Amino acid sequence: MSEGRFGGELEPYTAAAIRAVANPDNWRGLNEKGKADLQAEIDKNLTKEQKRTVNALIKKGHK
Repeated sequence: MSEGRFGGELEPYTAAAIRAVANPDNWRGLNEKGKADLQAEIDKNLTKEQKRTVNALIKKGHK
């Protein structure tokens, strides 16, 4: 595994987004606008495919 990269395959922006999503402290206490703002920041540099992956992780983590 490459240091600092998940599985050695993900791009740095994707890895950073996954780390942001995985950190429950980033979501705790946010209202809907705050969650939308955080999501927009996460999505800023991701491709459509990467966004779908991250969004799936968010949904899974919020269950």
